[in-house]
Amino acid sequence: YIERVVKKDDLASIVFTSGTTGAAKGVMLTHYNFVSDILASMERIRLLHKDRLLLILPLHHTFSLTAGLFCPMCKGASIVIENNKNRVLKVFQEKHPSIFIAVPRVFELLYNRIEAEVKKQGNWEQWTKGISLVRKIKKYTGINIGKLVFSKLHKQLGGRIRLFVSGGAALPPAIAYKYFNLGLPLLQGWGMTELSPVGTILSYHKLRFYFTHYYEKRVASIGPPLDGLTIELIDVPERGLYANLGEKEGELVVTGPMLTPGYYKDEDANKTVFFSLNGQRWFKTGDVGKKDSEGNFYITGRSKYVIVTSEGKNVHPEEVEEALEQSPFIQESLVLGHKEHKKELVVALIVPHAQYLKQYLEQKNLSFTWENIYEIIYKEIKQNIQQIASYKWPCDFAITEYDENTGEFKAFEKTTTLKIKRDLYKFSSFYSYRSLKKGGWRKIFFKKL
Repeated sequence: YIERVVKKDDLASIVFTSGTTGAAKGVMLTHYNFVSDILASMERIRLLHKDRLLLILPLHHTFSLTAGLFCPMCKGASIVIENNKNRVLKVFQEKHPSIFIAVPRVFELLYNRIEAEVKKQGNWEQWTKGISLVRKIKKYTGINIGKLVFSKLHKQLGGRIRLFVSGGAALPPAIAYKYFNLGLPLLQGWGMTELSPVGTILSYHKLRFYFTHYYEKRVASIGPPLDGLTIELIDVPERGLYANLGEKEGELVVTGPMLTPGYYKDEDANKTVFFSLNGQRWFKTGDVGKKDSEGNFYITGRSKYVIVTSEGKNVHPEEVEEALEQSPFIQESLVLGHKEHKKELVVALIVPHAQYLKQYLEQKNLSFTWENIYEIIYKEIKQNIQQIASYKWPCDFAITEYDENTGEFKAFEKTTTLKIKRDLYKFSSFYSYRSLKKGGWRKIFFKKL
């Protein structure tokens, strides 16, 4: 064999990533990038050699590669690799993992699978009473008794789970709360391929989780930067973001040893996102966020997707989508900006949950028709948007087409980490979606514009 000394700045990998834009870029990552991120990530989650990680994400994604493979390998921990999402519950029972790393959609599907099993076994009433008890005790005492109330579930999950870590996309607080109620800590991190890829993780402390309200108050936080990484907030005037003028939000820019040296043979892209300041090389992440007094960051959206209304108000689509998706009848939503009569309007595209709709309509002795579907979705949207400021309300919505063969509504196209490819959906493309009126839209205004 040929003996070779590897230098820290030697190229270790070129990861082609398109994110949600569809334009592939080769992210160059050095050995130093990976090692810096591995060491900082292991320290943040307090990874132990006796830990066993369950990994179901594809290894061509850097979150899975670094957090799920490299970190446990470097610590001497064991790894269970499973590529069939339908077998996750069985793998928990068979392999007894202590840490589970996945994307938000996987955690949502896992919880739905657990609930389905509860209903199948006829224990739904007992389950809901248990959830209610855990919430009540937590609210008044700060003590989480979920592990005690749902001890049988913990045993079915292998009996060793100490931490769930979500990454790859924003974790809806509603999903985190569901796991908290079961006595299962589900925390989230943030990053991107350009950061090798982990940038932040909310620190986990067992006593804080079981005996205080600490994590409930920070459920939307991605945590502080990993050791060695610096994150700052900058202005984005064209999007109405002025972090340096006392406003809370700005675009996140980063610098540190885990930051990529650049995109492979793509100087135009490099000039767009990298800049120098005080002798340091910084990267514009494109994510919009804010920071609390403890140094924890919160992602509120992507700068390129911020909708600036005609009144100059900023609307983060993710916040509106989170409100909409609290309805059991709405499986997915996509909130967009649309220009009409020189006004920037907030609009929404909805993927209804076919199973819940059919069950509800059957109980009400109503037919599964577009008129009834629209009426239900309209009422759900109107109810759920009350929790957000009125200038963020969608003034119009459309429903994706229904597939008679699958019995489901057409879902949005996604990346390998199950993030919606937002750039594929524009107002003009809505005309291919079926609705009550020809053209794909029915004008329903929730407020006067």
